[in-house]
Amino acid sequence: MPDAFNLVVCRNDLLALQGHLPASVRARLRDNIPDSKSHVLKESFPGEEDPFLSLKIDAAEAAAVDGVKHALFDANVTVGLARIYPSAAPPRQRTCFFDMDATVVAQESIVELARAVGKEAEVEAITRQAMAGETPFRAALEKRLAILTGMPEALLPRVEAGITINPGMEAFARWASAAGIRCYIVSGGFIEFAGPLARRLGFAGAFAHKLVFENGRFTGRIEGEVVDSAGKAAIVRRESARLGLTPENVVAIGDGANDLEMMQWAGLAVGYQPKRVLFPAIDAANFHGDHRMLIRLLGGGPDISK
Repeated sequence: MPDAFNLVVCRNDLLALQGHLPASVRARLRDNIPDSKSHVLKESFPGEEDPFLSLKIDAAEAAAVDGVKHALFDANVTVGLARIYPSAAPPRQRTCFFDMDATVVAQESIVELARAVGKEAEVEAITRQAMAGETPFRAALEKRLAILTGMPEALLPRVEAGITINPGMEAFARWASAAGIRCYIVSGGFIEFAGPLARRLGFAGAFAHKLVFENGRFTGRIEGEVVDSAGKAAIVRRESARLGLTPENVVAIGDGANDLEMMQWAGLAVGYQPKRVLFPAIDAANFHGDHRMLIRLLGGGPDISK
């Protein structure tokens, strides 16, 4: 059987996509494009609950889309390709590994900790450089932890309460649970936030650093393995081996340089508002920001080609 792919696009990007898609794909999308009198596409779908469209395409069509996807990513166009493996294991064996900060949640947790002690600007600048790949993660982490030394442990519940889940994440988590798809958080942040978040979403677990406090104050130290890009990839490979998964069953989702190596290993890599450093590694870019795109990529939701 020839390879087939799920192509997922955002309704708001259909006009921008037209010049890039193969004619056969454009024909199947035509009925979903508003007339030329519509200047703002989103206004053509009042009350639209699902911002994405998906259809199955063949390998030749997918190759054509793949050839232009970086140009589309550069233009912040939401588009994704997910291979459909005829011999893949049942969906219940699919496993998703999520970055946490600026992916599952809107904030960077370390920046929120810094905000609580009045050192936000300093920490945010270092975080931004690290996520863009301009500063090695370990060096950036050490600098930020040093800045937070002395932080009261009592601040953690207030900071956690201010962290918000990104759009569509809870809907995806419910769908994944019903479909038997395991999900994990793999974060360069902190288990104090990642653990409760994973439980709230019904995920199978979380991996992150643990903050070390003494006498109610942060020591500037963390416990556990360093979850940098290599560390994330090691965790994903280790857990995949434990679960008996091959890369084709693994989905990696993240936004920055710290997610690069796990994305390079996974069978499907999805960038959520991705930094440019991830473009060579990702199969899908979600600039729209609604995590329901993942449902479409993994075969859920209506297929307009049917």
